[in-house]
Amino acid sequence: MALTLRATDALRSLELDTIDARFSVRGAQDAPRDIVIVAIDDRTLSELGLSPSSIGSALRACSGAAPTAIIRA
Repeated sequence: MALTLRATDALRSLELDTIDARFSVRGAQDAPRDIVIVAIDDRTLSELGLSPSSIGSALRACSGAAPTAIIRA
């Protein structure tokens, strides 16, 4: 029964409701100042007239700030 519930996402809406409730209880919070997300996509590179190899330069520049993580998706 548990596998059927899992495979059919029957409990998905209940899970989403509990997430909403937890955020409601937590209240509004400011975004952390020590987290920065830099997103570079092909469209932006094209609009700026840059090549995909420019991503490497951007990553090297970011790594100078000693980030905890750099993730390329």
